[in-house]
Parts: sequence; C-alpha cells; structure tokens
Amino acid sequence: MRTIRRKSGRRDGSIEAATIVALATATPALLIHLFSPAEFRDAALVVGPAIAAALATAITTRKVVVRRLLGLLRSSNRRLAHAKSMLEDEQAERAALREFAESLDSAPTEAAALAVAERAFGRHLAPHSTELHLVDRVDPILVLALSTGDHKPLPDDRPSPWISLAGRTSSTLIYETTAGSEVCPHLAGRLNEAVSAVAVPLTVGGGLLGVLYTFGPDDRRPGKRDVTYVEDFAAALANRLAVIRSTRTSASDDQIDRLTGLPDRVTTQRKLLSMIDDRRSFTIAVADIDDLGRINEIAGREIGDRSLEILAATARRAVRPKDIVGRIGGDELLFIFPDTTPDDAVKALERLREALFLTQSTAEVAAFTLSVGVIGSSYGGPIDKILMRAADALGFAKSEGGNRVVLAPRVDAEPLA
Repeated sequence: MRTIRRKSGRRDGSIEAATIVALATATPALLIHLFSPAEFRDAALVVGPAIAAALATAITTRKVVVRRLLGLLRSSNRRLAHAKSMLEDEQAERAALREFAESLDSAPTEAAALAVAERAFGRHLAPHSTELHLVDRVDPILVLALSTGDHKPLPDDRPSPWISLAGRTSSTLIYETTAGSEVCPHLAGRLNEAVSAVAVPLTVGGGLLGVLYTFGPDDRRPGKRDVTYVEDFAAALANRLAVIRSTRTSASDDQIDRLTGLPDRVTTQRKLLSMIDDRRSFTIAVADIDDLGRINEIAGREIGDRSLEILAATARRAVRPKDIVGRIGGDELLFIFPDTTPDDAVKALERLREALFLTQSTAEVAAFTLSVGVIGSSYGGPIDKILMRAADALGFAKSEGGNRVVLAPRVDAEPLA
C-alpha cells in the first residue's frame, strides 16, 4: 500500500505542476492581449510566457525542496530516536553495573559474592548463558563456581588454570563459533555443541582469579558493546573477590604447623599457586619418612613426632632461603625450588639425606630414612598432573626399597616401573 501511495503522490504532483505551468502561460498572454498597447503586444507575447514558465518552475522546485526537507527531517527524527534509545540502554546498563557493584560491596564472603553474581548474571546477561570458573584458594586448579541460563554445564574436571587461553593470555577472547580448531581447550571441553562465546579472565594486579564464559547462538559474533558489558561485570566481581581473598590470606599467612614449625598445607599450596601466577619456573619434590607407621608402633608416637621435628629442622637448613618447605599432611613434606632445574634440586635433596644421617647419629631418635619424588614444572602438564607425577616418583622410590631420590621422567620418556 505504501508504494501505491508514493506513486499516486508523484502523479498528483506532476498534474499539479502541469496545471500551474498552463495557467501561468495562458494568463499573461490573456492579460497582455487585453491591456497592453499594440506596439508592445508582440514582444510581450514572447517574453511573458517565458517569465510565467520560470515562475511555475520555481513554484514546482520549491515544492520538491520542501518535500526533501521533510524527508530529511523525518530521517533526522529516526536517528534521534535511535540515539535516544541507545542512551537509555547505556544508562540502564550503568545502573545495572552500579547496583551489582553495590551488592558485591555488602557481600562479606566469597559464597555471598557468588550468590550476588549468579542473580546479576541471570538477570542482566540474559539471554546469554554463563559459566564462571575460579582458581581454587588452595589447590592450583580451576573450579566451576556458578552457571546461569539454559546451558547445561558438564561435570567439573578441575584442570590447571593455564588450560584456559583467556587466563593464560590475560585477555578477552571472542569466538564466533566454538567449532573451530583454535578454540581454547578448556572452553571446548565444556561444550556439547557449537556456540558463539566470549571468554573474559578475572584478573587483579596481574594475578588470575578465574575465567567468565558467556555463550550465544552459533555463528553470531558478539557485538563490541555486549563484550564490554560482560567485561565490566567480570571486573567488578574480580575486584570484590580479590578483596575477600586478600582479607582471608592476610589472616592466615602465618598458619604454621605446630609440630614441625613449617608452613601448613594451605599456606604451602598458596605459595605454589602464587608462583604459578607469576609464571616462574620451579622444581617440586614430595618427600616422606620411610615406614613411619612402623616407627610409631615400635618406639611410640612421641618418637615418631620427634623424627618429623628433626626432618623439618634439617630440611630448613639444607635448602636456600628462597626455597619453600611445608608440611602437607602426615609425614609428607612439599619442597618448592624456584628457578631451579630438576637436576640441581636432586643434588640439594641428596645433601638433605646425608645431613639427616649425620643428625640422627647425635640425636636421641630412632633411625629413619627419607624417600623423595622430584619433578620440574617444565616437564609438561598442568600443575595438578605434575603433583601427581611427583607422588608417583615418590611411590616408585619406596617400591625400590626407599632411602632414595627419584626424578620423574618426562612425559615422552619411558614410564616408571
């Protein structure tokens, strides 16, 4: 119907213009014939219609100009309405972010902050689904903290934080489709079907706290404004989590194992996670006393505890000030050697075994030996896998009779046993 009206309008305008031209041409001719002196009639009959035609053209042109001006005005009004709508949307987004930040400020714990985030993501990031993965406070792994929307999260496999490309590069990554080969391994492992996705790292002061994923329709690249909106939510949450975690950390930095005087498991693993965040190379070793259970049974628990005290004191003296030794459970110690090759760490631990022998010769304690499993951070795999392989090397040392230091093989080398 619109097209018909436009054509009709043009036709009416043409008829109107033709009528104006005809009247403008005929009227001067008639007036000249009736009222002009005879000597001017011939010249006036030539000049008059030309003047009338010019006048008619001016009138018609004016109508065209007016129509064009009206069209420009309507277009301007549409652009103004669009700009007004965008401004209103931006104001609504700012209000949502302000409300989110204020709610986070009143969250006293990490669990409370995550509850606030879950409500806000479900309300303001819809219809996109989300997954938030956080670096565990103790173990250097990524843990699924929350999910929203229709997306069904897969079982949490608790990988190393560096499996996420967004976390590793500390930059937002945008995927028009997750079906491509360049997709982050962690993200690809979270999906049953291809989608579009945005991966935003939660970082504060260069440290990685987690990764926020949002999912949308496949083959539909998220807009720049949508990405910025997600980044703003992630930044607000990261800042609050950093404050909560730093408060907990400062209160527990001095958690020391009472028996050995070494850092406890939580503190030791936090130091390891901090080293991972700093991208430093290191070698770790897991060590424990051979047959401590038998010592406790034969000589008594007090003698077994005394053995642990001697081991801890000797270990502190045998390593450098920058090295870390912590008790991570039972008679098990974790050694962390920053910026140290596995071979150099093995030499240091062999010296520890020799020092233990000399110490026991002058101390009132049952004789004991030490087994150690060693592996370097460059040997491949996420940190949880590296820790497992260090434990495997320790198990192999014990299976070979104990009282030895075993270096775990590289991934592509022959397995132990």
